[in-house]
Amino acid sequence: MTGHDARDVNAGIVVIGDAIVDVLEDPDGSRSRHPGGAGLNTAVGLAILGHQVTQVAALGHDSDGEWLEDYLRQHGVHLLRCDEHATTGTATSRRVGGEPTYSFDDALLHRDLSVPAAAVELIRSAPAVVVTSFPFDDQRQVDSVCHALSAATGLRALDPNPRPTLLRDTVAFRDGLHRALAHADLAKLSEEDVGLLYAGSEADAISSIHAAGTPTVLLTRGSRGATLVREDGRRIDVEIAAMPGAVVDTLGAGDATLASFVGEVVRVGLHATDQQLREALDQAMRVAGATARQLGGRLQLPT
Repeated sequence: MTGHDARDVNAGIVVIGDAIVDVLEDPDGSRSRHPGGAGLNTAVGLAILGHQVTQVAALGHDSDGEWLEDYLRQHGVHLLRCDEHATTGTATSRRVGGEPTYSFDDALLHRDLSVPAAAVELIRSAPAVVVTSFPFDDQRQVDSVCHALSAATGLRALDPNPRPTLLRDTVAFRDGLHRALAHADLAKLSEEDVGLLYAGSEADAISSIHAAGTPTVLLTRGSRGATLVREDGRRIDVEIAAMPGAVVDTLGAGDATLASFVGEVVRVGLHATDQQLREALDQAMRVAGATARQLGGRLQLPT
């Protein structure tokens, strides 16, 4: 990785991404509501891991928005709202073998995560900025996140986290992502991301991301562990953590992986050794394993 060394984490990590209501539907038709969204899961996860965090999100000024803001406050996460939104987005997910499928309401389909000026000022001194589940197929919003990332002096991490039914244009999304990757140090992609954006080719994904300007790629593969690939070709491969109990819900496991890894990199510095990065990735697998053994996307610490 390239960039700056570790700094005082009290400056606050900035997370840009969705905070939504996640409705879980069981096979019997019963439903439960949980705070969700990749941005919220990542922000709360970093806070659970001991970091000061600000989340930038498109929350509505409605009862759901107040509920999510209170949830963030309970976890010590400061909220910065994007432009005014009347309604908070909702995602409904159904589980088959622990794997979620999603449907989204209009408020989420038309969200605007353009980064406000107050967030850009925070990003200038933040130890890290994380952009996740961003609408990279909206070029105006991409302009705003590129401007924010160009102001950053800490670690810059991107997780595209696309959802097929949330995309308006896959080609435009990939193009917008590559524009933002020119300002990033780390990109995280899941197997599903690689399949959707790069026709399933990890080699194409890695070479495209490196060519866009991001020197380090983190690939997560569910039960097959994870790999960190540097621009010079060095690779770090880790397996999933062996843990007791069955996998209940993979929702949030990727967000937990990202939160844990980013948090560790902030602590050890961007010029960390391969051994330090391997230890950070091993710990991220343990955190992801613990998170997958409970319902909902809230990060769980391994015990």
